[in-house]
Amino acid sequence: MRIIDNGPVLARYNDEKSFVEFVVTRVIPVASTIESTTVTGVISGLHSEWVYKNIEASVDGMIDFRLDETEGETRDLVRIRTMHAAGYDKRWHQLKIGENFELTLEK
Repeated sequence: MRIIDNGPVLARYNDEKSFVEFVVTRVIPVASTIESTTVTGVISGLHSEWVYKNIEASVDGMIDFRLDETEGETRDLVRIRTMHAAGYDKRWHQLKIGENFELTLEK
């Protein structure tokens, strides 16, 4: 598994078309070539809708993370937005962060 959490930095130095082309033609295909899973971070509100739509159309699935701060309480939430060729639950689920930063879903 590879986690790429600095992808938006590429967009900082390139126009959106070049950024999307790099992700779609290089980052995404590499995972299947090396038989690996790649998790790439994309920050909402940073790019135009065109960028998000093109990347979303090119990947096998989209997982959303959200920080919910309500009445002084903080909750870390996750949901599967899309997942091609698989059944999934679209609801938001609370994450529990363990001592070693291990993530589990709250039951």
